[in-house]
Amino acid sequence: MLAELDAVVGRIMQARTAQIVVERARALGFNLIEQHNEDGSLNYLFEEMA
Repeated sequence: MLAELDAVVGRIMQARTAQIVVERARALGFNLIEQHNEDGSLNYLFEEMA
């Protein structure tokens, strides 16, 4: 049960962190493209807005 809870909390924290990164990137003039890997991790690719 604790392992399941830990996994859920991890996914929630990851989603919140991704949201913060997107907001900050936009404020700095960048688009952020998220790529979800099979293991649930995220890779970030920043692209400058024209």
